Amino acid sequence: VPVGLAFVVTHFPTAQLENVSIRVAILTATLTAGGLLVLVTTALALDRAHAQLEASRRQTRDLVERAPDGIFVADLDGRYTDVNDAGCHMFGYSRDEILGKSIVDLLPPSEAERLWQTKDALLGGATHLGEWTVLRKDGSYMPVEFSARILPDGRWQAFARDISERKRLEEALRL
Repeated sequence: VPVGLAFVVTHFPTAQLENVSIRVAILTATLTAGGLLVLVTTALALDRAHAQLEASRRQTRDLVERAPDGIFVADLDGRYTDVNDAGCHMFGYSRDEILGKSIVDLLPPSEAERLWQTKDALLGGATHLGEWTVLRKDGSYMPVEFSARILPDGRWQAFARDISERKRLEEALRL
């Protein structure tokens, strides 16, 4: 469009446009207006896409926060990078207290070796579903069922469910 417009303005003289300066000014004004139109159209499309992305992000975060099970995300070194409210409540910590802690910090020492073996299996592409004992903030131990995997971006994701009541009922039935 700019090349065609430049050709028309410079090669088809009219009575009012004999001066080259006037032709260049018209060309410049037309191209500026066209550029602004393209810029505004693109900006509006980007703004709509950004609004949709933010709405999707809020909806996803809301789903995670409202989940009944604890959702934990850690880096490959085992340091927590995210946790939902159910996970905080289950372990008795605030979000700020959990973030930056290591998975090992919330396990009894006897479970550490099992954790690293599980991590090796997860790195191999496996999904882990198992029962673990975790250490709560108040020092008590709690049985938890974890479902975990390593995500494609290298984060460690786990869903945790308190199984204290189930364990209590199993023990009662056993007795």
